[in-house]
Amino acid sequence: MKSLLIATLTIIGLPSMLWAQGSVVVRIEDPVGSHCIDATTETVTIHLRRVFTQKNDNLFTEDKRAGVVLTARLSGTGDQADVDVKLPSVSLVSIKDEKAGRVSLALEYQIARYLQLKSKEGVLTTDMQLSLFAAKKRGKNTFGQILDLAGQALTKLPIPANPYSGAASKFLEFTNNAIDASIAEQQSLPFGEISLAFNRGQQPDLNKCKSAGKERTGAFGVILSTGIKDSELIPTTNTEQLYCFTYNSAATYEMLAAKRVNGVCPANASAYKGVNNDYTMFLMSASANKDILLMNNAQQTKIDESRKRCKAFGLPSEACGVPLR
Repeated sequence: MKSLLIATLTIIGLPSMLWAQGSVVVRIEDPVGSHCIDATTETVTIHLRRVFTQKNDNLFTEDKRAGVVLTARLSGTGDQADVDVKLPSVSLVSIKDEKAGRVSLALEYQIARYLQLKSKEGVLTTDMQLSLFAAKKRGKNTFGQILDLAGQALTKLPIPANPYSGAASKFLEFTNNAIDASIAEQQSLPFGEISLAFNRGQQPDLNKCKSAGKERTGAFGVILSTGIKDSELIPTTNTEQLYCFTYNSAATYEMLAAKRVNGVCPANASAYKGVNNDYTMFLMSASANKDILLMNNAQQTKIDESRKRCKAFGLPSEACGVPLR
């Protein structure tokens, strides 16, 4: 496990998230469709697609680096007892080529790759909490010795296939304690928190899946109340009641938004404009656990859905959880 953004996301069925600065999780229109994720039979792939923020003297060092901490906390049930593990990741990202003002952090990678929600050992992962923070610099070119060392050791590796194995290692404990101390001392800036809850079993009705607070595949964004100075920002309250969201797959892959008209999303693509808020965008895909050998039409439909999602974003199909052959 390595590099994770210094952001803490806690997603619970993708509800609105409230930070001191304000944030909200929104669904992005996914033309390829989606389905309710079944924790008992599926693996999940979560791809970090974009992180937009503003250049800030407190966050970026003089040698033009940004420090990002991402913590993934997984909770599940086992044969003997409930299990819980926190997996840290620290990334030191170059911003030397970025102009003043808004920056897009070069952090695109997979937080989870073919993560089996039900392991061979019988542990069923039912909840995942993601926390994303931006580290504040401690000196001209440092975020503090501990985070600098962690950034060298923890690069952009996804959550391991068996996250509960060896999770109590001294190194993980040391890094987690260091990150917790950094947060307590206000040496990092929260960038988002998301809590994902997965359904136990199949649920073909997406509306029931949503109303139960369970996760569906597709794209979603974490929008902050901060953004480009003196620009129109998306409000972080009643957001999806007021706006519809899509993405631009032609060039920058930025999230786009349009105001609803009488509660309805505009059909005209020109009504959608780039989001000026700071935000993070993710893709979440799911396919059958590789240990389920029988391939049926329903499984193939989910694989096709994932493949189309990555094609729309200009990504290799593996980034959307299409099983390797």
